[in-house]
Amino acid sequence: MAAWKGPGKGDVITSLDLRDIVVLFDGRGELVDELLNSDSALQDYVRNEVRVLLSDPNLDYLLASALHGHGTLADERASKVREVLKEVASRS
Repeated sequence: MAAWKGPGKGDVITSLDLRDIVVLFDGRGELVDELLNSDSALQDYVRNEVRVLLSDPNLDYLLASALHGHGTLADERASKVREVLKEVASRS
């Protein structure tokens, strides 16, 4: 996530790092539990960055771009990733 803010300059559309993060949230079901069991500083950092990502008007484009390889399942997977991101953002 730091690379998105650094070299990626916070650009959701062109960030390959964010696409990788979307793929990670899509393919690693245990990621939320791992985050919940991590250091509180890491939890806070990820939660805050995910909140920023969720508020970005280009999030739908990012999800579609990152998951297009799933063909007809891409929309379903994008919805799943969005829900996971919302869950991460809502944890306190």
